[in-house]
Amino acid sequence: YFPINLRLICFVGLGWNRSNTDGKSNCRLYPSFKVNVSYAPTPQHQINLTMDLQNNGSSASYKTADILQSNDFLYITGNPYLKDYSVYGGQVTYTWFPSNTLNLGAVAELRVSNDKVSPFYSHYLNGQAILQSYHNNGDTYFATLGINAIYRPINSLLLQLNAGYQPEKVTGRIHR
Repeated sequence: YFPINLRLICFVGLGWNRSNTDGKSNCRLYPSFKVNVSYAPTPQHQINLTMDLQNNGSSASYKTADILQSNDFLYITGNPYLKDYSVYGGQVTYTWFPSNTLNLGAVAELRVSNDKVSPFYSHYLNGQAILQSYHNNGDTYFATLGINAIYRPINSLLLQLNAGYQPEKVTGRIHR
């Protein structure tokens, strides 16, 4: 007899976004989901996998063509042609429980934002001010690789050690 400890949790949804800003109408349906699979072949070992997808719509303030003064030097405007952008990723973790006082783990994760909304800055009022606007621009890739250890020698004391590496890559035209 081999007991299987497998757990599957799944969230599936359908989002709806409708906006009308500066005469530009946008109506769109988009999927979103999150899946989590956890498997523990023995009480001392556990593997966990999570994957998700969501679309991010831009707020109406990012889509208006009006120019608003934020302070003495900064003016802000939107872009009625902004598109929704996708964010998706996955994470896998492994945890080992050698005793009741010690657990060790490892994690790997990747997150991607496609054609994200980014702020752009340009000269305004003949160089006397800065104009901030928004555009769909480039992708962001964010990864995590890490290990951790938790040791509890007594109930009132917990020692935790985390070490990791988190590279990030941004594509597109960046103005800061």
